[in-house]
Amino acid sequence: MVRTQKCLLRTLCTLLTVLFSTSIHANESAKPLIDTPILSGGVLTNGYVHARAISDVLNTLPNFAVSIDPVADSGPRTQMLLSGAREFCICDMESYFAQEGLFDFARPDRGPSGLRLIMSAYSDFKLGLAIAKDSNAKSLTDLRGKRIPWIRGANQLNATMTAFLRFAGLNWEEVQKLTYPGYDEAMIGFARKQIDAIVISANLPKFTNLEKGRRPFFLADFNSSQKIAWRRMKSFAPYLQPVSSGNWMGVTHPYPLLLTTSSQKDETVYHLTKTISENLETITEILPNAEGWHTSWQNFKWVIPFHSGAVQYFQEIGIWSDQAQAHQDALIRRQNILIKAFADFKSKNPDPKTFQVEWQKFRELQLNSLAER
Repeated sequence: MVRTQKCLLRTLCTLLTVLFSTSIHANESAKPLIDTPILSGGVLTNGYVHARAISDVLNTLPNFAVSIDPVADSGPRTQMLLSGAREFCICDMESYFAQEGLFDFARPDRGPSGLRLIMSAYSDFKLGLAIAKDSNAKSLTDLRGKRIPWIRGANQLNATMTAFLRFAGLNWEEVQKLTYPGYDEAMIGFARKQIDAIVISANLPKFTNLEKGRRPFFLADFNSSQKIAWRRMKSFAPYLQPVSSGNWMGVTHPYPLLLTTSSQKDETVYHLTKTISENLETITEILPNAEGWHTSWQNFKWVIPFHSGAVQYFQEIGIWSDQAQAHQDALIRRQNILIKAFADFKSKNPDPKTFQVEWQKFRELQLNSLAER
């Protein structure tokens, strides 16, 4: 009788252990694979709209519980990703400056970084340059000596304007640089004939307002046949590409970008890439121009390396080539050189007052050395 009771007790204990273990595993499997806020631009940006459409679909699927964390300022938003405060970001071209150690990321507490691209979207995003007809400029090359806006804190706009000047074979020392506190103020300045040219986007209401304004203008010609001019521009802003549509002859780049860092787990990024790709049709029902996230639109010879988890998915569906891998390896090697160069530069204890200027010189030397290898 006692032996029978002991046997029953052992069986019961074993059963309870199995049930307890099964319960733990069930809870673990029910836990979302990706349960995290995803950074995006402010609620009025295309980045936020894309992030919302993607998250709405992901959250209908098992293993996903994502929220959107809108941050209007692109610099702090990108820094939140780099610092580990957030794991993913639907970001903009500020991320390129973060990778390169440029503008706000040329500070001693920042520097170049190991960002990784998961996917990017191609849409009807277009940039151009409006030149006032009363400025007597007939083309970009006539901007020498003209009044050009520099917008305080607007890294992407200023980089675009700098690139446009490079296209014309000019630099800021050859134009009249007028500083404005914001883009809206610069637009008012253009309307009031204070400046002669301004960067514009075909996708914003401000362009329509400019067209309806009292100051006639023409759009600068960035025709892709101007090989030397494009080479000059891409030496400064390699992320830009020519785009033409109707009377518009401007530039474009992927936007938005889904980014993470090199430390993110391959499995997580693989599943995120796969899930977005396989549910893109549903996402485009919410947001039609989200079709730009399609795998056929991914540029494997762009300026930011892909995360290895995304590469795993691209290999799986047969669109990742040896050429893509060679380009990827070169981008990662370049990132590592810049990161090391920044550490070497800081070790020299540079003067804080001239840190950014001296870092840019040191950075150029390292990149020139890389180009000669």
